[in-house]
Amino acid sequence: MSKYLKLDDQSLMHLEEELKPGGMWLFPEELGTIIARRVGQSGKQPVQGQSAVEIMMKWDADVLRRMGREIAAAYRESTGVTDYTDFWRPYALYYMPANFPKVIRALLELLTAGLIPKHAVVLDLGVGPGTVPLAVLYFYSRLARYTRENLSLSFDIVDRRPEHLVLADEIVRLYSCVLKVPFQVKVRRSVTGCLEEGLGKLSAILAESRYDLVFLSHVLNEYELSQSGRDKEIIDFTLSLTAKDGTLALLEPATKDSAARLAGLHWRYKNGRTGVNVTAFSPCSYPWRRYPNHRCSCACWSIVREPWRKPGTVAVLERYGTPAKNEVKYTYLLLRRDGRNRYHQFKDPERHRARGLIKLSRLPEHVNQPVNVLGVAIHICRKWNLLIIDLCDGTAGSLNFCHLEVRTGVTGTVGEYLAGVRHGDLLEIYNAGARPGARGSKYTLYATERTVVTMHRVSGEAKGGGPMSITGQKYIEVRFGTVTKSLLLEERPLPHIKVQSGKELHGWWPGKRECTAERLLVNPYNGCTHNCSFCYAHAMWGYFHLFRDRGVVTVFEDFDRVVAKQLDNLDLAACGYLSPVTDPFQPLNRRYRLSEKLVRVFVERNLPVEFITKNEVSDEVLQLMEAQPHSFGQVSIITPDEELRRRLVPGGASTEILFDNLRRLRQSGKFAVCRIDPVIPGITDSPGVLDRLVEMAAVAGAQHIIASCMDLPGKIKPAVIAALAAVNPRVPNIYRELYSERLDGHWHARLEYRRRLFKTLSDTCTRHHTGFALCMEYEVVDGRAVGLNREFMTTRNCEGLDVPIYLRQGKTFEPFDCDGACLLCPEPRCGIPELAGGGAWKIKDYRRWSRKLRELTLF
Repeated sequence: MSKYLKLDDQSLMHLEEELKPGGMWLFPEELGTIIARRVGQSGKQPVQGQSAVEIMMKWDADVLRRMGREIAAAYRESTGVTDYTDFWRPYALYYMPANFPKVIRALLELLTAGLIPKHAVVLDLGVGPGTVPLAVLYFYSRLARYTRENLSLSFDIVDRRPEHLVLADEIVRLYSCVLKVPFQVKVRRSVTGCLEEGLGKLSAILAESRYDLVFLSHVLNEYELSQSGRDKEIIDFTLSLTAKDGTLALLEPATKDSAARLAGLHWRYKNGRTGVNVTAFSPCSYPWRRYPNHRCSCACWSIVREPWRKPGTVAVLERYGTPAKNEVKYTYLLLRRDGRNRYHQFKDPERHRARGLIKLSRLPEHVNQPVNVLGVAIHICRKWNLLIIDLCDGTAGSLNFCHLEVRTGVTGTVGEYLAGVRHGDLLEIYNAGARPGARGSKYTLYATERTVVTMHRVSGEAKGGGPMSITGQKYIEVRFGTVTKSLLLEERPLPHIKVQSGKELHGWWPGKRECTAERLLVNPYNGCTHNCSFCYAHAMWGYFHLFRDRGVVTVFEDFDRVVAKQLDNLDLAACGYLSPVTDPFQPLNRRYRLSEKLVRVFVERNLPVEFITKNEVSDEVLQLMEAQPHSFGQVSIITPDEELRRRLVPGGASTEILFDNLRRLRQSGKFAVCRIDPVIPGITDSPGVLDRLVEMAAVAGAQHIIASCMDLPGKIKPAVIAALAAVNPRVPNIYRELYSERLDGHWHARLEYRRRLFKTLSDTCTRHHTGFALCMEYEVVDGRAVGLNREFMTTRNCEGLDVPIYLRQGKTFEPFDCDGACLLCPEPRCGIPELAGGGAWKIKDYRRWSRKLRELTLF
């Protein structure tokens, strides 16, 4: 059994989002509050408040100003060791939050490669107030959410000041309780010692221990080490304490001197000139087998600048004179004694040359030409419509890195891969453009539609001295205004992405409405692989746009739990509607079964739920709905002709299965609705065909028919007409004259055509003894939209069945004594007059009504 923890890419993606939400590092708010209280107590300041900011704002202004001066003075010092005698207080409030993400970043590097130990023994040399132990503890506490493996942490901490050891030990123990970590955490040893003067003493105390993780955080920059040339001695000592498969992490300030020192250290150790052969696991892969020499530093050790969410403690101290800290800046190096390195098996220069790949340092020879390059992503920046990736190929000098630009509109393989690129990914890039540099680089690459990218990411476990396994993963980018999300693309059984749902239940959309009854709309999927050429959802935004452009369905994988939680906070609820936009029983549902889970959520609370589908309804859904008297089903059948159905709805179920859905609904005692929605002019609008369809539906068990005439969203009108022209070449000519009325961005067939069509359907339904209603059909009267159901609907509720509003009775709901036709209700006896107004209600409205109902007696 491996000592390392293996995490799949999806879990890793969710963990990264938790640690760095929205691409910005954070410092845990609860930890900031703990530290503010501890600092306040030591300085005899008030500690009342629920947050660090509340606590600090009650302190004396002189205390805060003194802290600000101390921090500002530390920034100005160019030489000398910082005096930590009383500096730990401002350090804990200001430097600790900034140093925290640096440790998390190093741990993520190791986790990505499967090199995080399940049971970690950690040594922190120069612990200070305890930044490293706290960051490791926080990282493992979040990691525990994504694995069933047993974890444990043991710390040995060393510092020159005993009070710092006491403080770090105290805060680790306290924070372990606050986080309620489900694994063992202990501080084994607290050792008072000094690297500059006490290597012999420390060696005697620590020599028999071997550590999985050793941290030297902001130690090499101290005066005695940097001036006396003892870097090598210190590194030798710490490497001797590191297990053969352990990692030494060096975290240093964001200065050119620190970056050059780390590059020089790695060169000396990598080439065996120190007598200890180690390699840098990160951040560089060295695919061309060249390393920095004495006169050249490696650009991979450039200063890292990353955005963060400024903690409240830092923001408060900035008001009192500290320098503004608007980002996390640092340089770092991870050393491993086992020779592990990223992409070990890719370091084959001859293979790269054979494939036409050139070194980045040769790019100036290929300006304004298409080039093929190999490089490691060392920094990623997204701004406006531009993605900028810094690449390094591991060769020495100032020409071994460049910028790769990807602008909005570049799609295909490039769009899929580069949207999800992470620090450390190895990229093979073919047919990129090259031009003179920008933003400090000597040259710039830019992606075009012809550019092809293969992305390699380390996964799995390190196995002895052999190569790590390499996998290529596809990521896809989704934009919501100025926000961009990169999500893992899963291609089986159908292309899709999974997202954590933040959606809320809501009623009908704002604007014109004829829907008589209230509904809670439930969409577990966005995008539908039925691929109806006439589907209006192709014109919608967000994840729907993703399906239209790339054929990728979005799965809201936890939506059933989200809906259950929302329903449990209501005292009043309407029937659930599954789904108003995308088919709930599309093929992908067979894998995730979200629709079945959502039906169960409603029925277990005795709430009615309805569905609408062009696919086969599962037996589980029908069995669940049998226990709920007002639940019912709608089956969309636009033609009885199976060959035509295949051309119009290529991914849907056959007409035989659709009519069988109606039979099974009736057999299970459920109200069955057939939707001829939409009728497509010039293709399915023949009166004889419509008569046969209504007759077949009625024989199968349909008790009600709902119909509409196809409208054309302005955004996709040409695409829809082009698709339908493949079925009937006369469609473009027919629609040029027929679709002349525009309402709310949609083109509608002429009113006289629609009235004639609906009269034919209404008469047909009457003849076959079924109810009839229209869906979202309007005419414009005096400048406003007026529904046509007043002329053609033969039932009170447009869906043909009276489904009342439900009210909570204990843990479940019971129907109120009404017919549910809220839009037509003259006297709302339920106590909620707004429901009769036919608004576009949201979950907050249902919560507000629930609070109101608690004050009333309804039964």
